Amino acid sequence: MKIDWDAFNAMFPNYYDHKTIMWSESKETDTGFDIKIVIPGFDKEDFNLYEENGVVQLSIKKSKDKTDVYDVLYDSEKYDLDKMSAEYKAGILKIKIPKQIAQKKSRREIGIS
Repeated sequence: MKIDWDAFNAMFPNYYDHKTIMWSESKETDTGFDIKIVIPGFDKEDFNLYEENGVVQLSIKKSKDKTDVYDVLYDSEKYDLDKMSAEYKAGILKIKIPKQIAQKKSRREIGIS
């Protein structure tokens, strides 16, 4: 029996056509949250990193008509998103999100009249 692979592939589209192939590593440090994503074959203009409704998201433009969106960080309240930075170099996207610096409580004397 001969298998018609074209008919088979038409019934089950390739997963890789729908998602971007990448490997990622994330870790929380004393100073913030660091993410490293190995994703070769793109230009830095293909990435858009933004925060929406407390969720940090990364969109990756795969083609003129196709963009994938990934949630990067959900619990953004303890991080300083204004100081978030990202760098794409040699196929590796590095994202650094520093923790918010806690306001030091100070004691202030109030004069009594």
